[in-house]
Amino acid sequence: MADITIINWDKVKDSFIDKTLATLKDATVANADVSAAPKVGIEGVELSFDASAKLTISAFNESTDTDDEQVVGVAGSKTADGDTLDPKIPYIAENAWLRYSLVGELTAGVKASLNAVGVGVDAESQIVFSDYRVHKPADAADTTVLSDLAAPRTALKIDDIRDLGNSEALYYELRGKLAFSVTVSWSDIYTKTLS
Repeated sequence: MADITIINWDKVKDSFIDKTLATLKDATVANADVSAAPKVGIEGVELSFDASAKLTISAFNESTDTDDEQVVGVAGSKTADGDTLDPKIPYIAENAWLRYSLVGELTAGVKASLNAVGVGVDAESQIVFSDYRVHKPADAADTTVLSDLAAPRTALKIDDIRDLGNSEALYYELRGKLAFSVTVSWSDIYTKTLS
């Protein structure tokens, strides 16, 4: 079995064992508390989530499945709000998608750790990271989910973006505000300008 550290697999495995991706009927298949506060890096800056972060696993394997992030879907169909859907990934019957969404509040510890290096973060924010993975509908649900969870991806890592396959996507959404600031001295500015 793959080494899964982000969630307690035993709490969600019954949703996947002895099933294929095609038989996962609810868009949201499983919700789980995150085992340890996850950390996400952006070019040397590490963002930490608080302990209440959640991971949601959703399946999109039918043309009628509704993706609230509107990444996967049938072009031209109507959303719950009555808008016309223009998905980034068009639904194809030969594919099934699993979406792993990590949702959590950013911790105050992020701000404290970055202040020491002259970077300030205003972390009054909830952030959502979603990873859309394409598979075949006949794939075994349990082994597929375990394999995906063993290699998590995020839109903040350039290597993860480069390695995306066809009909896959990485998504993030910020709810609230996240302001980065960098502190420099006037002598730094004059030295760089004059030289």
